[in-house]
Amino acid sequence: MEVNLREADITAIFNKGIQAHNAGDLNAAERLYHETLIMQPNHSEANHNTGAVLVAKNEFEQALKFFKFALDTSPNVSLFWASYIDTLIKLERITESKTLIKAVKDANITCNKIEAISLRLNADYQEPKAQDCEQIDKLISEQEFDVAVKACLSLMETYPSSAVLNINLGKCYFRLGKIESAICCYKKVTKYQPEWTLGYTMLSQLYSSQKKPYQAIKSLKKALTLTPDNHELNSALGGVLFQNGDVDEAVKYLEKALVQGPSSVSILVMLGDASKINNNYKLAIEYYQQAVKLDPNDEKSYFNMANALFANGDIDGAIEKYHQAISIKPDFIGAYINLGISQKEKEDFDTAIKNFKKALKIDPECADAYYNMGNALYGDGHYEAAIDSFAQAIKINTNYPEANMSMGEVHLTLKNYESAKACFDQCSDQYAIAKSLECLFFMKNFKKFENVLDTLVITDPTNIRVAAISAFAAHQRDKKDIYPFCGDPLKLIQFSNLKSHVPYPKRYIANILDEMNKKDMSWQPQNKTTKVGFHTTGNIFDRSNNTIASLEKIILKELDLYFKKFQSSNSVLFNKWPQEKILNGWFVRMFKNGHQSSHIHASGWVSGVLYLKTVQSPSKNEGAIEFSLQGYNYPITRDDYPKKLYQPIDGEIVLFPSSLFHRTIPVIKDVERSVIAFDLQPG
Repeated sequence: MEVNLREADITAIFNKGIQAHNAGDLNAAERLYHETLIMQPNHSEANHNTGAVLVAKNEFEQALKFFKFALDTSPNVSLFWASYIDTLIKLERITESKTLIKAVKDANITCNKIEAISLRLNADYQEPKAQDCEQIDKLISEQEFDVAVKACLSLMETYPSSAVLNINLGKCYFRLGKIESAICCYKKVTKYQPEWTLGYTMLSQLYSSQKKPYQAIKSLKKALTLTPDNHELNSALGGVLFQNGDVDEAVKYLEKALVQGPSSVSILVMLGDASKINNNYKLAIEYYQQAVKLDPNDEKSYFNMANALFANGDIDGAIEKYHQAISIKPDFIGAYINLGISQKEKEDFDTAIKNFKKALKIDPECADAYYNMGNALYGDGHYEAAIDSFAQAIKINTNYPEANMSMGEVHLTLKNYESAKACFDQCSDQYAIAKSLECLFFMKNFKKFENVLDTLVITDPTNIRVAAISAFAAHQRDKKDIYPFCGDPLKLIQFSNLKSHVPYPKRYIANILDEMNKKDMSWQPQNKTTKVGFHTTGNIFDRSNNTIASLEKIILKELDLYFKKFQSSNSVLFNKWPQEKILNGWFVRMFKNGHQSSHIHASGWVSGVLYLKTVQSPSKNEGAIEFSLQGYNYPITRDDYPKKLYQPIDGEIVLFPSSLFHRTIPVIKDVERSVIAFDLQPG
């Protein structure tokens, strides 16, 4: 009877505590709960409610003790766990909270409050605190990547949606060479924290390392939608686009990055490289000049500037910059080689050879140095030494078609046709195939010549140089030309005039000449047929210039008329007419004694000339264009091969197959002769 009375007293006091608690009288509630616990220390509800009162008073540490007492007595009551975990959260003991949430759920102890706390934890505390990651950061800094991975995965059980942990895990996997695993981690980063740029930038780097440029570009573009004015991201995207060959789009991002970070040498260099690729050498030089101002000790900027100067025809300027690059980096092999190439262009063969030897002293196995030294020796007339040098390059690099081609040219000069052909046969491009065929003609091995030509008719019917030798050989041997490119090229010449396209041709020509005067030019450049005259560098057709853009339209119209006029002829030239019309053009200005030797345009399809300034009242056919089947020292057995001489006037446009030999008769008068030459190139 006494026990029952005591239990009734405990219940009554506890209930009064609840009433006070509900009424907001926390002090009274705490006192009544305390009385309850004096009579029954293991009263789980009184312990829990005492904890709840203490939480309301912000006495969290004390509250935890009472929640713990409650759980010791009643470990399966979900409400007690919910209160305990909620208080841990208030104390910022997040990792412990998450661990307990997982544990109680695994034990099938749950309620609405626990579920709500779980959701709140995942939403508000997705990432571990800095101190939770200290050990992982230390392991990574000490390059203990395997141990760091285990620590990350362990902590991830508590923070399954953590972007930070996936970043660290991705770092470890990358350093361990597990690229796909690293990519998986950074994809999760973009999923869990889609507003963070880091996940996208890291994915871009990983995709680039895997040679997956399109995924890299996509990731960087996504990052830039989040931070469009980020200098590093614009620079990185420009770099990836540039490496992927999308130069024009790369320039857009690089220029934006340069505005954001005008002191970036790497961006200036990339913009210089892009300008050089677009044949805008003057702009490239300006970018490199800015780069060396910012970093006067960057040998690569001097080297790149020298390359642009060389391409722009300023050989002396290029030589100066190569010397500067070498002064900064005395073992700069590439600079020695390009310095030698520049000196060879000036026919300073002895100095060029010395620089190639300096490169070889640094690296005795440098095939490029041997190759270029061979070219210099060839230019200086040391043919056997040149052959030895090319052979050494090929010995070092067995897959070196340029060295085989050059060695073949030397043998051809020496009339060692068998040896020349053997060299050309080591290469597979159209030029080498044609040169090999020419060797057979020079050797008068006509049977084999015909057999090879029969094969090329089927396998390579668009080889311009083969078309040239085939047409000449057919005439010399009084046979039908079986090569299908254009049949009789001398019958496929078209003449027209600017006056068919513009109302004031003289004014139009003056405008074109004004534009050409702004272009960079080289004086009788090597490897070109122009003598005693200037030749522009790069492609003159720039659609951003209205005058040149209109000229391009005129030429394209003339090409359409040319096609319509001759398309009925049964030839590859018209049957495989380029669907995409690409024009490559250059300006040539000649003076007294200026001329061009007989040549073809092996990279063209149809070639043409627009005459801007011609010789007035010419004598002895000066300045005229002569078409024929013979050129390149083809041996002549019959001198009655067909020729066609034409004396042009200002404004005339001439079109002809690119396989047709043509030359300019030397100018006798002290006058200027200026033209724009161009090729329609197959797309």
